[in-house]
Amino acid sequence: MIPLKLVLQNFLSYGEEAQTLDFTRFHVACLSGANGHGKSALLDALTWSLWGQARKGRHDRKPDEGLLRLGARQMRVEFTFELDGGTHRVIRSFRRRPKSSVTELELQILDPVSVTYRPLSEAGAVGVTQSRIDRLLSMDYETFVNSAFLLQGHADAFTSKGSRERKQLLARILGLTRYDRLQDGARARQQAQSTELTGLRQRASILDAELAARPQVDADLERTESELAGLGSGLKEAEESLRLWCERRLHAETLRADAQRCAADADDLEATCRRIDDNRRLLDERRGTDTAILSRADRIEADAVRLVHLQKEAGQLEQRQEACRTIDTAATDLGRQIETTRHQVEQRRATWESRRDSLDERLAQFDLVLQDAGRIESEHAALVRSRDELETSRRHRRHWEELTRERETAVHAIELEQRRLLEQRRGVETRWQQIRQRIEGVAELSREIDAAENELEAAGKRSDEMRLLREEGTRVRAQMEQARQRLTELEVEGRELTERIGALSHGDLAECPLCGTDLDAEHGQRLDAELGERQAELASHRDRLEREVAAMDEQLGDLGLRFHQLESGVSELAQLQERVALLRARRRQLDEDEVVAAQLMTEVSAVTNRLQMDDFALESRGTLAATDARLADLAFDPDRQEALEALVRDGAQLDADHRLLLGARQDRVQTDAERDQAELHVRLALDELKSRSYASVHDAELERLRLERESLGYDEDRQALVRSQLAQLVDAPIENERLRAARERSQSTAEDLARLNDEQAVAGQRAEVLRKRRLDLCSALEELADVDERCREAVVRVDDLRQERDGLLQRCGSLQSRQLHLAGLAEEAATVAVKCRALERDEWLYGQLVEAFGKDGIQALLIDSAIPEIEDETNAILRHLTDNRIQVTIESLRDLKGGGSRETLDVKIADEIGERSYDLYSGGEAFRTDFALRIALSKVLARRSGTRLRTLIIDEGFGTQDTRGLEQLTEAIQQVSRDFDKVLVVTHLDELKDAFPVRIEVTKDSDRGSRFEIVD
Repeated sequence: MIPLKLVLQNFLSYGEEAQTLDFTRFHVACLSGANGHGKSALLDALTWSLWGQARKGRHDRKPDEGLLRLGARQMRVEFTFELDGGTHRVIRSFRRRPKSSVTELELQILDPVSVTYRPLSEAGAVGVTQSRIDRLLSMDYETFVNSAFLLQGHADAFTSKGSRERKQLLARILGLTRYDRLQDGARARQQAQSTELTGLRQRASILDAELAARPQVDADLERTESELAGLGSGLKEAEESLRLWCERRLHAETLRADAQRCAADADDLEATCRRIDDNRRLLDERRGTDTAILSRADRIEADAVRLVHLQKEAGQLEQRQEACRTIDTAATDLGRQIETTRHQVEQRRATWESRRDSLDERLAQFDLVLQDAGRIESEHAALVRSRDELETSRRHRRHWEELTRERETAVHAIELEQRRLLEQRRGVETRWQQIRQRIEGVAELSREIDAAENELEAAGKRSDEMRLLREEGTRVRAQMEQARQRLTELEVEGRELTERIGALSHGDLAECPLCGTDLDAEHGQRLDAELGERQAELASHRDRLEREVAAMDEQLGDLGLRFHQLESGVSELAQLQERVALLRARRRQLDEDEVVAAQLMTEVSAVTNRLQMDDFALESRGTLAATDARLADLAFDPDRQEALEALVRDGAQLDADHRLLLGARQDRVQTDAERDQAELHVRLALDELKSRSYASVHDAELERLRLERESLGYDEDRQALVRSQLAQLVDAPIENERLRAARERSQSTAEDLARLNDEQAVAGQRAEVLRKRRLDLCSALEELADVDERCREAVVRVDDLRQERDGLLQRCGSLQSRQLHLAGLAEEAATVAVKCRALERDEWLYGQLVEAFGKDGIQALLIDSAIPEIEDETNAILRHLTDNRIQVTIESLRDLKGGGSRETLDVKIADEIGERSYDLYSGGEAFRTDFALRIALSKVLARRSGTRLRTLIIDEGFGTQDTRGLEQLTEAIQQVSRDFDKVLVVTHLDELKDAFPVRIEVTKDSDRGSRFEIVD
């Protein structure tokens, strides 16, 4: 983001006439002007246009009201900037209205073809437009003022924050909030996958329960088909025997034949009736189960419909609850505003009552003074004449006293100068002796410095090696975790392959699990070979990964051992740095002492010569001689002056009475008018309190809010009841699915029962006919008992076998239908299992994404990678600002006393003495450190985070810096300006104004407001 133009109207101290700041006229500029003239207001206009935020009062929720110029009703700020090659314009305006103020926000982009701006915002949707601006800039107001904008008085905003707040701010600067959004998206998808997976698992449980009977059905069908095949040969033999017996009885009477046919028909009917009874019993059992479900159909369907209605009602109640909360908050705020306004009116009434009482007392005092006016004026005239005479005497006395003081001063000055020279000589001699004693240890100190520097260099190398070991350990640990995750995946795939190979070896697979075709012997062998090869490949890959994990684990152990060995030698690094700094400081001090010692000897000789020659206080000696001569010529009478002094001293009260008299005459009329005015204000305040006119607008708004809340119709008890009922209906979808299946079977069951009833009725009618006919033939067949018996036996045998065959055929058909139904369920179960595995994998993957996008995942790695860059940038600036005296270290891990470590973001500052607390550095040192940190953060923001911010603004006082510090800061700003497209520095110091090629001079006029001019 590169600023191009800023136009503001009625913003803070800027007036009605629109002011335009053209950023294209400079790269680096100084914004200067007197305090209070509107320098910082220009920067507030920039942040207010983009984010609707600027400096504000402590208790202001939004700054809009406070930013509007006094007396104006609307303000407008237009900000044009370049971003990614496109030109954008943001226009934010604010209008004050009697009831409610209005803020408008527009976002536009320049169309290069038509050279006109087209809107990117929605009319009236300020929140939507603001979100679009935040996404466009990839940052919010807090990130801007804590990085690229050094806000006045907040240079230490980053340093003074806690470690957690610093880490959060750095995350925003690096643009890591997008990973929070990715984590939320991954978590939502994980929850969706989990919900769908739960439903499929419930369906799988239902299918597994029904498929549990499949082995028994298959076994029954195989046994029935075997029995049916065996029964065929027996039936053929029985039929052949019957045919032979029938040929032998051809000669028998027709009645026997009829009797035999009747018997056979009767047996057939009996078998048919048994078959009908068996089928009917099975249908009755199934109809009983379905009837139990259908009996609850109304309740099940009602529960399903009720669940939909309750879910809809729950959503509506949530919306009404939120609206009621908003209304209650607004009503509370209005109540506080009414109470504040009433308190202000009460204070105004009390103030005017106090003023009225005070004025009454003053009028009474004036009346007392005016009663004694004649006496006061005559006595005061005599006092004036005495004062004139005293003034003449005082002039003479003052001259005499001045001469006397001059003489005493001259004598005192001569004595002081003599004592000073003596003390100076003694002090110089004492200091020379002390310096000589210190200089004698220079050689020993040099040897100590060399030894300490060698130790420090060795400790520094060990510290660098520890840092490299820590980075290597982090890399190896990440690779080992990836390898372990891959091992877990390989184990899952291996178990699936083992299950497939086992199923293939037992012949449980009817089709190929890979291509879905029928699984014949050749295909099975080929599939078995492929699965075996894949299993061997997985085993080899798993063995290789296990060896790699073991090697990496051993490598981590070696790194940790080496790290602990180095750590024991680096623990004294800070003490060595402090010791070297102290020794170097002592050496510099001794070198300076040698020069000072020579200067001190020269100074002792010069002072001794002056004392011996009286060559000191020459001016005072001349003054003493002249003063003695002038005192001899002056005539003065102290007694007369004392008398006049007493007379004038006693007249002090008379002066006060005379002044009081004159003031009483002048103030009497004015005080009467002020008293009447105070009485009027008291009555007005009482009337306002009595009529409550101060709260009329707020009372109307409160009534409107009450009516609006009542119109919402929110019922908290109803909401609790709905939630409770929703919890009770959690199984309603499953029950509804069972009801649907029962209804689908009910019609076929009823049709089968009706058909069996019809068959049973026909069989009963036919049985009755046969019974009558058999009775008629019984007497005629007694003589044919033996033949008939043998024939009957043959017929019975055939009928029994046929009945058994029919029963087996019927049972076989029923079992085949059941088998087909279960096969369909098995296919559905397989599909559900595949979906479950896919959902389980997706759920696991989304879980990994949630963890990766979290604070301890990618975000932590990005922060760790950014810390060295920030640290290097900060120290590079500090080396220039402090002549290599101060350096900053940023630590992301803190060792715990009980062992281990925890994540943090500590800023540690050290100089030649060693590491010290931030509070122990001087104001100038602390400011330079804060300045370097903030500039480093701004450079990282411009280069790394994708926020596309190429602007640096410094609105910070430089009053803590000396001349050298200001020069270093100026050079640092000029140096870092190469990394930014626009740099703006706010200051009122003359030393900094001339250091920049362009100056924006801000002035303020009482009528027209603030104005600015660009001076090249």
